[in-house]
Amino acid sequence: MIILNPTIKFFIGGEWTKDDPCVNFFDVVDPFVESVLGRAPEANAATIATALAAARTGHAIWRNTSTAKRSDLILQACQLLRDGVSKGVRSYADAKTITFLQI
Repeated sequence: MIILNPTIKFFIGGEWTKDDPCVNFFDVVDPFVESVLGRAPEANAATIATALAAARTGHAIWRNTSTAKRSDLILQACQLLRDGVSKGVRSYADAKTITFLQI
């Protein structure tokens, strides 16, 4: 088994979660070639509650954001995707790698 990407964590409330020894992981498999792309965590009840609270907070912020600002943010996201494609990004895994390299 070849693992192309490392084990990932949850991204909740703008931050990667800390290591949690109680979390189980599962293989993320590319269905086309059936190779393991990485490992992803299975959420437990506490993680889900934290994610829901963060989503509620994010929704309140988004709801109170003007239509013009929302439009600007979506256009910026589209441009980032276009830039990624022009750099040869072929998949989410490539995009994630390029994003980490840019940080």
